[in-house]
Amino acid sequence: VTVKYQDEEGNELSASDTLNGKVGLPYESEAKSINGWTVKTRPSNATGTFTEEAQEVVYVYERTEAAPVTVKYQDEEGNELSASDTLNGKVGLPYESEAKSINGWTVKTRPSNATGTFTEEAQEVVYVYERTEAAPVTVKYQDEEGNELSASDTLNGKVGLPYESEAKSINGWTVKTRPSNATGTFTEEAQEVVYVYSRKTDQKIDNKTSHNDKGASSSSKHNLPATGENGRWTIISVGTGLILLMIALTASIFRFKKFKNNK
Repeated sequence: VTVKYQDEEGNELSASDTLNGKVGLPYESEAKSINGWTVKTRPSNATGTFTEEAQEVVYVYERTEAAPVTVKYQDEEGNELSASDTLNGKVGLPYESEAKSINGWTVKTRPSNATGTFTEEAQEVVYVYERTEAAPVTVKYQDEEGNELSASDTLNGKVGLPYESEAKSINGWTVKTRPSNATGTFTEEAQEVVYVYSRKTDQKIDNKTSHNDKGASSSSKHNLPATGENGRWTIISVGTGLILLMIALTASIFRFKKFKNNK
């Protein structure tokens, strides 16, 4: 009696055994323990009687359910970035895992057992990720009309990590409003942080004072006679004096001649 151990496709899983005995006496066969396989069906002639004809007893096996393969997705510190996946299959059959697409993260290293074979022992496949390079954060410094007061700054970092901006000290200007996104988180999209400035109050006061001084000077100029006007009055006065002097001289000459003629 030949005892065979085969899979469902008839492939031999282990060497056959041969049972010998006398015609009419009973025989008894047993299934073999084969790693990764379990008996699917017990043959009807597993036990029987020896005869003059050769007999076959065939044990058919199927693969044993394997222990699960757990696929993990972690950062470099071992923190879980996404829920694990579980792969199930039969012992000896191949498995294949894949990295997940996780927003803001990229695979740093592909595990050596990303593909493998199911076994009776549980297995872990760990994908390690690092943060993706983020789009830049541009920090601008403008007046209330949107004019640039100082060169912009650029902040760079990894997606998901925090950024922090600061207002610049700009001579003659003070920050009017602190932007709501002065601090935030780097993302895959470019961001802008805009600090809006207004002129310092003390400069406004100085400007007003300067204007007032100019006004006062103008008033003083209006109150004082113009240089041209003074010149005209001087000329008139001198001219009048000369005319009177000439009249007086003429009168004196006339009286002198009259006096001489009378003599």
